[in-house]
Amino acid sequence: MSSGNKETIHINGIDLPKQLYDAADNNEIVIFVGAGISIPSNVPNFSDLTNEILNESGYNFEGDLSNSEKLERAEAKGLNIRRETRLIIERRNKGPAFTHNNIIDFFREKTLRLVTTNYDLNLSISAENKALTFKSYYQPALPTGD
Repeated sequence: MSSGNKETIHINGIDLPKQLYDAADNNEIVIFVGAGISIPSNVPNFSDLTNEILNESGYNFEGDLSNSEKLERAEAKGLNIRRETRLIIERRNKGPAFTHNNIIDFFREKTLRLVTTNYDLNLSISAENKALTFKSYYQPALPTGD
């Protein structure tokens, strides 16, 4: 298919390039999904999650620090970041939203190959609800970076 072809497939209210749909049919695609997909489920994005963790735990760091640096400093002072993240997600998460379901529906009759940075399980729950089988891998099975 030429790069100038604008043909689309309409799925769940979304126009997808036919080239993307064909690549999925041919098992030639991996979808990368960021945590923003869960915002409609009331799950905070990374910046909001960082602020919520620090505010609820009483930590305040001055200066021009990234969210990761703030969390690293709080963890160095004894805050259990994973526990705090889990508690916030459990409290706020409303379960799979249309965003999760649309991705799972797209792969319903295809091989699901998806990489996500999500810290909730909404994609997995959506797949299970639709009887879609898949393999999950969790850290440290994936590289953690530098």
